[in-house]
Amino acid sequence: MAAQRRRARARSALLSLPTLLIVLAADEARAQFVCRSVSGGSGGGNASDSDSVACGPATAGGAGSSAFGGGAQALGDYSAAFGLNVTANGSSSVAIGDSASADGDFATALGAYARGTGAGATAIGSGSVASGASAVAFGESSFAAGDWSAAIGLYSSATGAYSVAFGRDSQAIGDLSIAFGTASIARGEAGIAFGYAALAGGAASTALGREASVTGLGGTAVGYGASVSADRGSAFGVYSSASGAGSSAFGDSADASGAAALAAGNSSVASGDSSVAVGTGSWASAAFASALGYGATASGVASVSIGGAVASGSSSLAINGAEASGDFAIGIGWASLGSGVHATAVGYGAYATGTDSSKLRRQQHRLGRIGGGHRRIGRRPRRRQLRSRRRRAGDRARCGGARRQLGRRRR
Repeated sequence: MAAQRRRARARSALLSLPTLLIVLAADEARAQFVCRSVSGGSGGGNASDSDSVACGPATAGGAGSSAFGGGAQALGDYSAAFGLNVTANGSSSVAIGDSASADGDFATALGAYARGTGAGATAIGSGSVASGASAVAFGESSFAAGDWSAAIGLYSSATGAYSVAFGRDSQAIGDLSIAFGTASIARGEAGIAFGYAALAGGAASTALGREASVTGLGGTAVGYGASVSADRGSAFGVYSSASGAGSSAFGDSADASGAAALAAGNSSVASGDSSVAVGTGSWASAAFASALGYGATASGVASVSIGGAVASGSSSLAINGAEASGDFAIGIGWASLGSGVHATAVGYGAYATGTDSSKLRRQQHRLGRIGGGHRRIGRRPRRRQLRSRRRRAGDRARCGGARRQLGRRRR
């Protein structure tokens, strides 16, 4: 009786465990393996091709395929499907995760709702999609649609062929483009966007730095907030801007808005076509104008301003704090002014206001306090020197005459 009870308990335990039922076909090479319970319930799998394995309510329809899980389908040859409602349709494809799908040949989908639809594509992460040939999508909701593209990061997207998007919300849209950084966008072909919210919108454009932006063809922007909006422009520096075609801006807040203009220096501005502004606060606003030095201003066409001077006349020249407001006028020296046409003013405080007028002012002496008294410093004008010499000569002559008279009286 005891032996019978032991045999009954062993039989009950055997029936409670799932076992593998082997179904042999007429040809041993086409053996099929179906994982099901011994009780033969409705949970049996369907392995319909050679060397295939199905476990659970699954279907292994391809040669050498494997399907495990409720509703799993491995329909491609040598495919593998693991999980609930998983589908592996492509040859040698692999799908793992809830509702994952690998439709392309040699594709891989890993994660809930991951999809690898392109040939050789790889999608890893919940909701990730790799639809391009040999594309890679890595991260939750990442998307790689371009052939040989790669999207890495949460919500990253690489839609251009050979494109790369790296970082959360990054987008590589153009072919051969690269977007690196959170919210970076490389829209143009062969564009490069590197940094938070950087934008490379033009073909062959480069944007490096936080919120750097390039929308023109072949432009380059480097620095926080640097901006290039015209073709072939360059901007280097925080908030620098190059909006003219072929223009260049270098320095903090430098602005080159004229075509082929150059602005170099903090807060420098070159707004005229082919204008040049070099130095902090320099300003060249007319075509072909040049402003060189701190605070220099050249507002006349083809004018030149050097060293804090102002050249507002056409083809005028102002140097060292001077002002040349007349056309073709010249002003050289602090506070000098050439306001007439072809006027020339040279020297401190010199004024030339008439047409073809000239004014040359020599350096005046200055008074300075030395040792409690006042003495003249600097070179005196020649006329005053001559008068001083004459007075001294007269004084000596008068002294000599007085001495002769005194000698005569003594005799």
